[in-house]
This record gives sequence, structure tokens and C-alpha cells, in this order.
Amino acid sequence: MQHNSVNSDPLLVSKLRDGDPVSFEKLYQKHFARLYNFCLNLTQSANDADEIVQETFIKIWEKRKDIDPERSFSGYIFKVARHKVYKRSIQKIKKLELEQYYSSLSSSQSHITEDEVNYNFLTKFINDLIARLPHMQKKVFIMSRINGLSNREIATQLKLSPSTVENHIHLALKSLKKRLFRFYYLLILIVILL
Repeated sequence: MQHNSVNSDPLLVSKLRDGDPVSFEKLYQKHFARLYNFCLNLTQSANDADEIVQETFIKIWEKRKDIDPERSFSGYIFKVARHKVYKRSIQKIKKLELEQYYSSLSSSQSHITEDEVNYNFLTKFINDLIARLPHMQKKVFIMSRINGLSNREIATQLKLSPSTVENHIHLALKSLKKRLFRFYYLLILIVILL
């Protein structure tokens, strides 16, 4: 297939695969508006749409060597963005359900239930795990997941690049998951032995 235009997606993707930041920037500029509007339409949130577009392009950069220049780049980035929208929606739904569940518990019962004790224990346990993270991972994780700041806002406040913020969040989540799985298996062992 012949691509005459210097700014054709296949040519830009070929250069992107070789790590060319100029081609990445051109692809970003070329597709940003449509991708942003697509995400905004799905999320109904300008902040979420902007974050999802940023996360999509971060993923594009990270997976650049796997992108086939002969396939539709536009189709690929919309697929990545759609997946990120769905993932974020599921997280929001789970968070809302959990908040509603514990809100209904506290309003309908005046005494501490076993579920509340378990919730309090798990919350304290998770907070202890967060406290054990390296300083910058902990700071970025709290700003992102507890204070609800976007990666861009965190990067600006801490004077870091967005990819560094992403990396800190990734490492923090990886560490927390690893420690939580250890805890989970310990609980299973205790239940089996009882």
C-alpha cells in the first residue's frame, strides 16, 4: 500500500514504532479532538474525557512497537479509549455501590455490625499498606486515588511528567495488589485451619 502524504497515519505510525516523538505529536494533534469528543460523549465529564485521552495516548506510546501501520490507527485508539471508558465506569459504579451499601448500614443500624468491623479493619489495613509505600509513590497515589486529582493535575503540582505520575501509580498499585493477595491467602489459610 502506498502512502503519499507525509502526515498519513500509516507513515506516522511506522515512524512512531521507531520511537519518533514528532510523529507521536502529529498523531496526537490529528486525533485529539475526535477522540476527546468521543470520550466526552460516553462519560459526560470533561475531566474524565481529558484523562482518558491522555491515558490512551500514554498507552499508545508504551505499546507503539505493537501497532500495525497497515491497520486503522483511528480504529485502534478508539478501541483503547472505549476500553478505558468502560473500565473507569465500572470502577465508579463499584465505588458508588460500596458507598451506598455502607451508607444504608449506618442509617439503618445504630450498633456496630460485623460487616462494619470488617470494613474498618480492611480500611485500616489498606491505609497501613499505603503508608508503607515509598514516599513519592504514596504521595502520587493519595493525590490520585484518594483526593481524586487527574494525572495532569498531579504532574503540575509535583512538577513531574505525566508519564512519571503514571509510573508511580502503576508501581503503587502493583505493590498494593501484591500485599493484598498475600493477606488474602493468609486469611484463607486461617479459615482452613479453623
